[in-house]
Amino acid sequence: MFSWTINIYFFFIIVIYSSIQVAYSFLFNKVVIIDVFCIAFGFVLRLLGGAIAIQVEISNWFLLCAMMISLFLGFCKRRNELVLLGDKAYEHRPSLKKYSTLFLDQMIAISTTMTIAGFSLYTMADETIAKFQTPNLIYTLPFVIYGVFRYLYFVYHKEHGGSPDDVFFGDIMIKVDIYLYIIALIVILYVR
Repeated sequence: MFSWTINIYFFFIIVIYSSIQVAYSFLFNKVVIIDVFCIAFGFVLRLLGGAIAIQVEISNWFLLCAMMISLFLGFCKRRNELVLLGDKAYEHRPSLKKYSTLFLDQMIAISTTMTIAGFSLYTMADETIAKFQTPNLIYTLPFVIYGVFRYLYFVYHKEHGGSPDDVFFGDIMIKVDIYLYIIALIVILYVR
């Protein structure tokens, strides 16, 4: 309501975000692919809004990573719903009637690849190197790859993926991976 008091760009982000949420609730939640894009775009808008609110410049590569990981998680969630609910999936979510596990597997493969490629390019981008004053962020890539692959393991072998929080906070290996990633970041950024 008072978002315009922060600045006009933040206000526009809030208006766009709210419009997408309303459109999703009444229309786009029934449209295949667009349903997941709306959710992913919502995450990107939240990042943009936060960056604008605190007046921090945000990298286009970072936004790409956010969009791709959001698509990845969204398609994994749709696959999980389809597998767990079977023939009654469309009763739970109308768009599920138009999805198939084969199609979702392809979307997951594409978004997985783009997530990892996007993060790789983000760590090597000139603006990232200049901002963090190191070219060594690329050495955090193995932790990101492992985290994504471990999540895929849960999607395909444990029939999880409906709730990323359950996987992230419930799996010891992902927790260890996150801690190691943070340690690697600290070493790269502060130990010279």
